[in-house]
Amino acid sequence: LASAEIETDPAAWHELRVIARGSLVTVSFDGKERLRATDSVFPLGGRIGLWTKADAETSFDSLTFALVAPPQGDIPGPQPR
Repeated sequence: LASAEIETDPAAWHELRVIARGSLVTVSFDGKERLRATDSVFPLGGRIGLWTKADAETSFDSLTFALVAPPQGDIPGPQPR
C-alpha cells in the first residue's frame, strides 16, 4: 500500500498505531503520522495480522485491538473459536 523510511533506535521501544476506517488506513510511529493510504480489499475489517521481514527481530508488547465501529455484514474468512 505504502512505505516510509524511518530512522529508529533499535534498542528502544516504539509506539506503532494503525487506524483503518473504511478504505483509509493511517499509520503513526511514536505519535507522528507517517503513512496514509487507501485499500478497499477488506471493506468489512474486523481482523488484524502482524508481519515482519524474515531477517528482522521484532517484539510486540501491549497489543491492543478495538473495533471503532461494528462491521456491517459477515466478516469473510475463518471464524474465531
